[in-house]
Amino acid sequence: MLKNKLLIGTYFIRFTLSLVFIVYFVLKFGHSVFFIFLHSLIIFLLLLGEFLIISGLISTNLYRRKIILKLFVPIIPGLLFTFLIFLYVSNTVMNNLWSENLHIDYLIYLALDFKDFYANTGIKPLWVLSPFFILFFATYSASLFLTRNHAPFFKNSLYKKRKTLALCFLSLILASVSTFLFFWPSEDAKSADPIISFFSMEKYLQKSDSLGISSSIKTEYFDSIDYKNVNKKNIIIIFIDSARAANFSMYGYKRDTTPFLNSLYKDGKLAKVDYFFSTCPESVCGAISVFSSKSRKNFDIYNASNEILLQNILHKLGYKNYFISSCNQGASKWKGLKQSYAEDFDLLIDSNTETKKGEVKLEGGDDKLALFGVNQIPDSDGSPIFTTLWLFSAHHNGKKEKEFYIFNPTEEINNIKDYIAGKIKNTEALVNRYDNGLVQTDYYISQIFEVLKKKGHLDNSLVFITGDHGDALGEDGYYGHGFHLTNNQIRIPLLIYSSDGLELKNSDFASQIDISPTILDVLNINPPKQWEGLSLLGSSKETSNIHELVFSKKEKALIMKKNDKLYKYFYVSNKEGLFDDSAEQRIYELYSDPYEQNNIINSISKDLKNELKREFIEKFDFAEIISL
Repeated sequence: MLKNKLLIGTYFIRFTLSLVFIVYFVLKFGHSVFFIFLHSLIIFLLLLGEFLIISGLISTNLYRRKIILKLFVPIIPGLLFTFLIFLYVSNTVMNNLWSENLHIDYLIYLALDFKDFYANTGIKPLWVLSPFFILFFATYSASLFLTRNHAPFFKNSLYKKRKTLALCFLSLILASVSTFLFFWPSEDAKSADPIISFFSMEKYLQKSDSLGISSSIKTEYFDSIDYKNVNKKNIIIIFIDSARAANFSMYGYKRDTTPFLNSLYKDGKLAKVDYFFSTCPESVCGAISVFSSKSRKNFDIYNASNEILLQNILHKLGYKNYFISSCNQGASKWKGLKQSYAEDFDLLIDSNTETKKGEVKLEGGDDKLALFGVNQIPDSDGSPIFTTLWLFSAHHNGKKEKEFYIFNPTEEINNIKDYIAGKIKNTEALVNRYDNGLVQTDYYISQIFEVLKKKGHLDNSLVFITGDHGDALGEDGYYGHGFHLTNNQIRIPLLIYSSDGLELKNSDFASQIDISPTILDVLNINPPKQWEGLSLLGSSKETSNIHELVFSKKEKALIMKKNDKLYKYFYVSNKEGLFDDSAEQRIYELYSDPYEQNNIINSISKDLKNELKREFIEKFDFAEIISL
């Protein structure tokens, strides 16, 4: 009887711990009080289901005869309790860092990129895993003590059979209810409750048959190209992962973080777009927006091959296409990034690529790998090439080399202890580390230019140097990228090198969707009519563009140029397809306020505010305006 009471007591303790956590979680991170009830219900159902399964098992004769079953039963509470504590700790960390819950996609990413991620953060896998292993074995041992040689809950044989049958039906009902709670709740629950958000995979794997271009339309477009009058040039796109324009010298930064690029710029060999933006704050969206010339909402992030991509067009023109990355693009398969460029490329190199026998294996995040890849490109035989290069030195997980520690004090590894605590104590070291990464990136770009020149590919060429997204360096308490649309996470550089010189008619305001139309304009090719971007060489200029997160529907932004000012309309709501005038809204003027410190929504005219709203509603295809 004592063991029965102790066993029941463990359920009470675990439920109480979960209740304490969800109350803390809701109060600290500003979620609805409703989630206290919802999460408590989920935990109650999980613990009740566990109790019914265990009580049913230990009441059988099989349990008393089989030692293996006695050893197996305690695994159930051990795994469940450890999983819950893992979620609670992870979600506290994630919300402190990025105001986002942990979901299974992030866990898969970390698992696939485990070695490279932890090698650059200074966190040993043993530090992360050991507490959870200890917790599991402690829970397992306690459960083993309380259930082994345990008297059955139900002593009467007939009563026991009926009770066991009832338990089976009740367990099925609980499983059905739990499944419903996991996969069919509101969007709010999918983003807020720790358990539901972890398992809500359909939120992130939302393939859409309504997006994309049919094969017949693709064929029609390719047949329309005047292949005889193409002005073929070598095309090179260099992505600097996490490149924020604010830390580039050419964008007014006080430090010389890019001496090589500065020298090209001073010599008149680089054109620059002053205010250039990524369509979202993540790699997968940024890359596909460049290749497809579409904003995030208008392509299927998991099926980008149904678009007319830049590399498809160039391949049809006889280009040799090369994709070379310093990071582990294989780890991004689940996000769709690799699918967006795997088609129509003749050479793919990333950290999974085997180097020549006897050479040192280069790790992900090391830009020596990009240099290795460029050296694999054959010497020019007169045929044009299209090369995409992905550099990682500036990324917080990129490998940093001591010879580029120009700005000090700095950190040799990405020390995230302060960020886990939700506080950035040593901002100076953080910024210095990022700037040193840019200096290192600049060096590798100089080496890449040198190799391309020796191989004859820099002649008759067009080189775009840009970012996939930006990065937060502690502004407003945020670190990294992917979870907010703040200016530091989406304003990126665009620098264009042309062997013949290039005069941009639009050098003020543009976005990633404008890169491919500009390339086709130089090549004397009309872009597909489905593309959204405009050539930077044309007289028509972009007046507005839209930005959103990759997975979350919560934040959206419109950036619009009007009357020589650049306005950013920022909107936060979980309602899909419907404009909610009661949702959080902010407006900034980016020319005068690039760090978005002054919300002017209450100081601008009502006409201007309504114009920004109407443009936002039209661009995002909202179905209804509640009020204006």
